[in-house]
Amino acid sequence: MRMVFSIFVALAGQFVEPGSAWPGLWLAATAASQFLSLLITEPMRRDPDFPVSRRRERLFFASVAVSAAVFASCGILFWLHGGWGERLVAVIILAGGAVNVALQAGASSRLLWVGCAPFMVLLQALPLISFFMSTGPERGVMGMTAVAATLFVLHLVAAGRHSVASARRVERALQEAHGERLRRGRQPGQERLSGRHDP
Repeated sequence: MRMVFSIFVALAGQFVEPGSAWPGLWLAATAASQFLSLLITEPMRRDPDFPVSRRRERLFFASVAVSAAVFASCGILFWLHGGWGERLVAVIILAGGAVNVALQAGASSRLLWVGCAPFMVLLQALPLISFFMSTGPERGVMGMTAVAATLFVLHLVAAGRHSVASARRVERALQEAHGERLRRGRQPGQERLSGRHDP
């Protein structure tokens, strides 16, 4: 799904900058980062009980950071190479990317922050840069955009923390239920064994 969306973004970039090389280069970089993530996670996708080493775990989070940064970089390209419409596209892509990562983080707070960081940083940094570089009415618009982006990020952080905490509670409850089923499953067998030795 991310690659389908990436192709759409690259086509939109080509429409904004006809003949420009950046949409194709960005799409190639995005595909490469996604392929790297697939290579690292392939054993876990094949076997959910695959033992994950510390090295593979670090590689996984590094690939998430690279993939998120590469994908979020299209926001910079739209913001700098277009007008007001393209800036709106950049905001939508960055906000949507941050929400998408937050929804997929599950019980992993590290995955939440590593994946969301590039989107949240750019969402606030781009309007701020334009605020300091612009004059007149545009400066006021960029200031308001920066404030709105900051409020969005703060709400997303709060919602993300709540989502991770809820996912962890569900995870603990499932583990406890699984342990209880195992205990109940052993009891009948134990009773039968003890009955065989009764006189």
